[in-house]
Amino acid sequence: MTSPDTITNPPPLPPLQYRRVKSQNGGLLSTASLWLADDHVLQISSWGVQENYQRVYFRDLKAVLVTESSKRDLLLFGGATSVIFFGFLASVVTLLQTPGFGAWFLWFITLASLATAIIAQWRGRRCKVYAVTGLQTIYWRSLARQWQVDNLLAQLRPLIEAAQATLPKPEQPQPQPAAPEPAPAQPV
Repeated sequence: MTSPDTITNPPPLPPLQYRRVKSQNGGLLSTASLWLADDHVLQISSWGVQENYQRVYFRDLKAVLVTESSKRDLLLFGGATSVIFFGFLASVVTLLQTPGFGAWFLWFITLASLATAIIAQWRGRRCKVYAVTGLQTIYWRSLARQWQVDNLLAQLRPLIEAAQATLPKPEQPQPQPAAPEPAPAQPV
Protein backbone atom coordinates (compact mmCIF):
# COMPACT_ATOMS: atom_id res chain seq x y z
CA MET A 1 0.00 0.00 0.00
CA THR A 2 1.31 3.47 -0.83
CA SER A 3 1.53 6.17 1.73
CA PRO A 4 -0.13 9.57 1.16
CA ASP A 5 3.32 11.16 1.15
CA THR A 6 4.32 9.08 -1.90
CA ILE A 7 1.27 10.25 -3.82
CA THR A 8 1.73 13.96 -3.14
CA ASN A 9 5.53 13.94 -3.48
CA PRO A 10 6.55 11.65 -6.33
CA PRO A 11 10.24 10.82 -6.62
CA PRO A 12 12.19 13.38 -8.66
CA LEU A 13 12.96 12.54 -12.27
CA PRO A 14 16.61 12.13 -13.22
CA PRO A 15 18.00 15.15 -15.08
CA LEU A 16 18.19 14.89 -18.86
CA GLN A 17 21.63 14.30 -20.28
CA TYR A 18 22.30 16.22 -23.49
CA ARG A 19 25.20 15.75 -25.91
CA ARG A 20 26.00 18.63 -28.20
CA VAL A 21 26.11 17.77 -31.87
CA LYS A 22 29.29 19.11 -33.43
CA SER A 23 27.50 21.69 -35.52
CA GLN A 24 26.70 25.30 -35.07
CA ASN A 25 25.59 27.80 -37.60
CA GLY A 26 24.87 31.43 -37.11
CA GLY A 27 24.56 34.81 -38.64
CA LEU A 28 25.36 38.30 -37.55
CA LEU A 29 23.04 38.28 -34.51
CA SER A 30 21.79 34.69 -34.50
CA THR A 31 23.04 31.22 -33.61
CA ALA A 32 21.60 27.71 -33.65
CA SER A 33 22.80 24.45 -32.13
CA LEU A 34 21.55 20.86 -31.90
CA TRP A 35 21.59 18.72 -28.77
CA LEU A 36 20.94 14.97 -28.50
CA ALA A 37 19.11 13.35 -25.60
CA ASP A 38 18.18 9.69 -25.18
CA ASP A 39 14.78 10.10 -26.82
CA HIS A 40 14.81 13.42 -28.71
CA VAL A 41 16.80 16.11 -30.51
CA LEU A 42 16.68 19.67 -29.19
CA GLN A 43 17.41 22.67 -31.39
CA ILE A 44 18.23 25.94 -29.67
CA SER A 45 17.99 29.01 -31.89
CA SER A 46 18.68 32.51 -30.71
CA TRP A 47 18.18 35.86 -32.35
CA GLY A 48 19.64 38.68 -30.30
CA VAL A 49 18.06 38.25 -26.86
CA GLN A 50 15.29 35.82 -27.92
CA GLU A 51 15.75 32.04 -27.70
CA ASN A 52 13.62 29.34 -29.28
CA TYR A 53 13.64 25.67 -28.20
CA GLN A 54 12.28 22.93 -30.48
CA ARG A 55 12.19 19.23 -29.59
CA VAL A 56 11.76 16.38 -32.04
CA TYR A 57 11.12 13.02 -30.38
CA PHE A 58 12.57 10.02 -32.18
CA ARG A 59 9.26 8.14 -31.96
CA ASP A 60 7.53 10.99 -33.84
CA LEU A 61 10.15 11.49 -36.55
CA LYS A 62 8.86 10.55 -40.01
CA ALA A 63 11.77 11.72 -42.17
CA VAL A 64 14.93 13.80 -42.30
CA LEU A 65 15.01 15.72 -45.58
CA VAL A 66 18.32 17.00 -46.92
CA THR A 67 18.40 19.45 -49.84
CA GLU A 68 21.35 21.08 -51.51
CA SER A 69 21.94 24.79 -51.05
CA SER A 70 23.36 27.02 -53.76
CA LYS A 71 25.29 29.34 -51.39
CA ARG A 72 28.56 27.52 -51.96
CA ASP A 73 28.19 27.78 -55.72
CA LEU A 74 27.47 31.50 -55.42
CA LEU A 75 30.56 31.98 -53.22
CA LEU A 76 32.73 30.05 -55.67
CA PHE A 77 31.36 31.93 -58.68
CA GLY A 78 31.63 35.30 -56.94
CA GLY A 79 35.14 34.53 -55.71
CA ALA A 80 36.35 33.34 -59.12
CA THR A 81 34.79 36.34 -60.88
CA SER A 82 36.36 38.76 -58.38
CA VAL A 83 39.76 37.09 -58.72
CA ILE A 84 39.67 37.43 -62.51
CA PHE A 85 38.34 40.98 -62.52
CA PHE A 86 40.47 42.48 -59.74
CA GLY A 87 43.51 40.41 -60.76
CA PHE A 88 43.29 41.85 -64.27
CA LEU A 89 42.87 45.39 -62.93
CA ALA A 90 45.77 44.97 -60.51
CA SER A 91 47.98 43.60 -63.30
CA VAL A 92 47.14 46.51 -65.61
CA VAL A 93 47.74 49.12 -62.88
CA THR A 94 51.00 47.46 -61.88
CA LEU A 95 52.29 47.29 -65.49
CA LEU A 96 51.27 50.83 -66.49
CA GLN A 97 52.68 52.66 -63.50
CA THR A 98 54.81 52.13 -60.46
CA PRO A 99 52.80 50.15 -57.91
CA GLY A 100 51.18 52.53 -55.47
CA PHE A 101 48.39 52.24 -52.96
CA GLY A 102 45.76 51.52 -55.65
CA ALA A 103 47.69 48.56 -57.06
CA TRP A 104 48.32 47.10 -53.61
CA PHE A 105 44.66 47.54 -52.73
CA LEU A 106 43.55 45.73 -55.90
CA TRP A 107 45.99 42.86 -55.20
CA PHE A 108 44.64 42.65 -51.64
CA ILE A 109 41.05 42.36 -52.94
CA THR A 110 42.19 39.72 -55.45
CA LEU A 111 43.85 37.61 -52.74
CA ALA A 112 40.87 38.02 -50.38
CA SER A 113 38.51 36.84 -53.15
CA LEU A 114 40.77 33.89 -53.87
CA ALA A 115 40.85 32.97 -50.17
CA THR A 116 37.02 33.15 -49.99
CA ALA A 117 36.68 30.78 -52.94
CA ILE A 118 39.25 28.34 -51.56
CA ILE A 119 37.65 28.29 -48.09
CA ALA A 120 34.17 27.74 -49.59
CA GLN A 121 35.52 24.79 -51.59
CA TRP A 122 37.43 23.35 -48.61
CA ARG A 123 34.47 23.49 -46.18
CA GLY A 124 32.34 21.29 -48.42
CA ARG A 125 28.88 21.24 -49.93
CA ARG A 126 26.19 23.29 -48.25
CA CYS A 127 22.75 21.88 -47.55
CA LYS A 128 19.49 22.49 -45.71
CA VAL A 129 18.05 19.91 -43.32
CA TYR A 130 14.42 19.48 -42.31
CA ALA A 131 13.00 17.16 -39.64
CA VAL A 132 9.50 16.00 -40.53
CA THR A 133 7.03 14.78 -37.92
CA GLY A 134 3.33 14.07 -38.22
CA LEU A 135 2.47 17.65 -37.24
CA GLN A 136 5.30 19.91 -38.34
CA THR A 137 8.43 20.35 -40.40
CA ILE A 138 11.38 21.91 -38.55
CA TYR A 139 14.31 23.53 -40.33
CA TRP A 140 17.48 22.47 -38.50
CA ARG A 141 19.48 25.56 -39.34
CA SER A 142 22.45 24.56 -37.23
CA LEU A 143 23.40 22.02 -39.92
CA ALA A 144 24.85 23.69 -43.00
CA ARG A 145 27.38 21.23 -44.43
CA GLN A 146 26.84 17.81 -45.93
CA TRP A 147 29.53 16.19 -43.76
CA GLN A 148 27.75 17.50 -40.62
CA VAL A 149 24.51 15.88 -41.78
CA ASP A 150 26.24 12.57 -42.51
CA ASN A 151 27.73 12.53 -38.99
CA LEU A 152 24.38 13.38 -37.39
CA LEU A 153 22.47 10.74 -39.34
CA ALA A 154 25.03 8.11 -38.33
CA GLN A 155 24.31 9.00 -34.68
CA LEU A 156 20.54 9.30 -35.11
CA ARG A 157 19.79 6.16 -37.12
CA PRO A 158 20.24 3.62 -34.26
CA LEU A 159 18.43 5.90 -31.79
CA ILE A 160 15.45 6.35 -34.12
CA GLU A 161 15.28 2.63 -34.91
CA ALA A 162 15.34 1.75 -31.20
CA ALA A 163 12.63 4.32 -30.36
CA GLN A 164 10.37 3.30 -33.23
CA ALA A 165 10.84 -0.45 -32.79
CA THR A 166 8.41 -0.45 -29.85
CA LEU A 167 5.68 1.44 -31.73
CA PRO A 168 2.67 -0.62 -32.82
CA LYS A 169 2.66 -1.47 -36.50
CA PRO A 170 -0.06 0.26 -38.50
CA GLU A 171 -2.77 -2.07 -39.68
CA GLN A 172 -2.51 -2.99 -43.31
CA PRO A 173 -5.79 -2.54 -45.18
CA GLN A 174 -7.29 -5.85 -46.25
CA PRO A 175 -7.89 -6.18 -49.99
CA GLN A 176 -11.55 -5.89 -50.84
CA PRO A 177 -13.07 -8.72 -52.87
CA ALA A 178 -13.86 -7.77 -56.42
CA ALA A 179 -17.44 -6.80 -57.10
CA PRO A 180 -19.41 -9.40 -59.10
CA GLU A 181 -19.91 -8.70 -62.79
CA PRO A 182 -23.32 -7.24 -63.53
CA ALA A 183 -25.63 -9.54 -65.47
CA PRO A 184 -26.11 -8.64 -69.11
CA ALA A 185 -29.29 -6.76 -69.81
CA GLN A 186 -32.18 -8.81 -71.25
CA PRO A 187 -33.65 -7.53 -74.50
CA VAL A 188 -37.27 -6.51 -74.15
